[in-house]
Amino acid sequence: MHTILTARHAELVAAREQNSRHILELRGLLAQAEQADYGYSVALGEIERLLAQLDAAQPAPTDTPDA
Repeated sequence: MHTILTARHAELVAAREQNSRHILELRGLLAQAEQADYGYSVALGEIERLLAQLDAAQPAPTDTPDA
């Protein structure tokens, strides 16, 4: 019985260590995704600002129909 429990303990320790490595890998991937998301946010904000400037610089549309 002792041998069986010792072997099972070793299996669980190894599985937990593998799971810990997997968690660290996922945290690294999450950090990369968060950095990319921040970059997208900055780029979108800049484009929105430029679009607003272009809209403000455009002449106001007239209500006369084209004939």
